[in-house]
Amino acid sequence: METLVQFIIEFWERLLPIVIIPPWQQGVIAHLSMERFTRKVDSGIHFKIPFIDEVITAEHKLQVQPLRTQSIRTLDGVCLSITGALRYRINDLKQTVLTVQDWDSSLQDLALGLITEFVNTHNDHNCTVANIQRHVMSNIGNASRGWGLDVQNFYVVDIVDHEVHRITGISLSDMG
Repeated sequence: METLVQFIIEFWERLLPIVIIPPWQQGVIAHLSMERFTRKVDSGIHFKIPFIDEVITAEHKLQVQPLRTQSIRTLDGVCLSITGALRYRINDLKQTVLTVQDWDSSLQDLALGLITEFVNTHNDHNCTVANIQRHVMSNIGNASRGWGLDVQNFYVVDIVDHEVHRITGISLSDMG
């Protein structure tokens, strides 16, 4: 029943020749081929061609995206667990939609890769919060601007050194 209701709502929204974008969002109306007939729209009431135009909206408010915790080994063999967060906003939704498929996930992966790159190439005593933040911010800004995003800050939320023990290859029959 819920699927039918969702289908009816989506069908009705596609049938209407107008779309209302609330003040906290921005939108892109894509017509036929995404790149050629795409236009940016701000909040307000906009006309669209039913079933031909697709409306994509996103918040243009400031967003904080948490990063999952990752365990990384430093150059001198110390294992660190690092958790972080990114503060960003979408500057150009059209550019974002046309250049990156899932901007939250892509931004997370980019930041996690930059953290790993820094920690793997530095000794434990150089892996300070300030050094990691500086490295991520100096490298993530250029990539995110190309995506229509503005990363305003990166935060190391937690950093801890620990030992890692991985157990692999155990089957239930080995356990007795």
